[in-house]
Amino acid sequence: MVSNWITSHKAGSEIRKGIEEIIFNPNLPEYEKRKRMDLLLSSTFISWFYSDEDKWESSVSFLRKDCRIIDSPDACTGTCFWNEGRCLLHVSATTKIGERDVSTPQLFTKRVIDELVRFPIRRKQLMKRGEISKVSTIIQPIRQGDQYIIPESSPTWTNLLRLDWAKQIPEEPKYYEEMSREASENNPINGEMPPELEEILGEGTPLRVIRLNKLIELEGILGITLEQFGLKDNITKENLVKYVQLKSKPIGIMNVNDIQFVRPFTGSFDSVTIIVFLENQIGILIEEEGESTVKIASLPEKIQELYENAGRVQIKKRVIEEKKEQFIIGQNPIMTRRRRPLVAPTEIKEEKKSENNRNRTRRRPRVAPE
Repeated sequence: MVSNWITSHKAGSEIRKGIEEIIFNPNLPEYEKRKRMDLLLSSTFISWFYSDEDKWESSVSFLRKDCRIIDSPDACTGTCFWNEGRCLLHVSATTKIGERDVSTPQLFTKRVIDELVRFPIRRKQLMKRGEISKVSTIIQPIRQGDQYIIPESSPTWTNLLRLDWAKQIPEEPKYYEEMSREASENNPINGEMPPELEEILGEGTPLRVIRLNKLIELEGILGITLEQFGLKDNITKENLVKYVQLKSKPIGIMNVNDIQFVRPFTGSFDSVTIIVFLENQIGILIEEEGESTVKIASLPEKIQELYENAGRVQIKKRVIEEKKEQFIIGQNPIMTRRRRPLVAPTEIKEEKKSENNRNRTRRRPRVAPE
């Protein structure tokens, strides 16, 4: 309201010029500036208010409203009040500050004058059109119906956040079957199950086969190159033995007619990598998305027996020969090898000597003064 009035044609240039002459006068002390600003503006500001002695509830609104420019009683609602043909700002007659009650219109007037005199940023906002935000800030919590609006700068907001942080969600009770279940039925696995393998693995098996387009895709799954795997044309048991020797993990191959496993001699494993042979194509048997291994417990009992009775490979540890150095008593082992100093070639030395000889000048004999 104040900014709109100061920058409007109703106030005119005389008001703006009078405010600037008072504020920017270096010969006036601060209290004198307040007095003169009060004489200039207080009567106008107080005429905008309707002081209500009774208690009244105002509607909550975050948009600032200029009651002076409203010219109809229907639009003069909320914080505005229609009185004697004018729309005025509806306020309580008094406001409590500390232990004493102060007139609300007088408090508003003194505060605006104080902002104009003492605070340059606030003064700039009031003296220029469009600098004041149309959305008001919340200072205190507001309750409207079943809603409780709290400003973020208040301690109440921090206390509510602290209560939210302190919440402890207890564990939900589950049955034993739900706790031990790993695969989710709601997330189906991408892949297929050929009918010839379904006869071996059983109907309703959760296992699936991922087809590989090229043999080189095995390198990313096995973690070794095809040369290390020793693959030429077909995967044989020798290739499986090489894989176990390199990775120390079990592996198996499966087709319609045969199933073979190779496992390390030591160690216990709960999963195994199984390569599946299909018609003119190979694939990997998977149980979970993103995993290239299969739980041994999820295989049929016959295949589990084949795994338990599979051949085991003895992994030979590489022996690293350490060179033993002879230590002499009384001699520092770190300084056994003395570094030879760097010596420049003889040709360079002779050249430097000749240059030095040339640069030398004969000293003149000292002569006693006459």
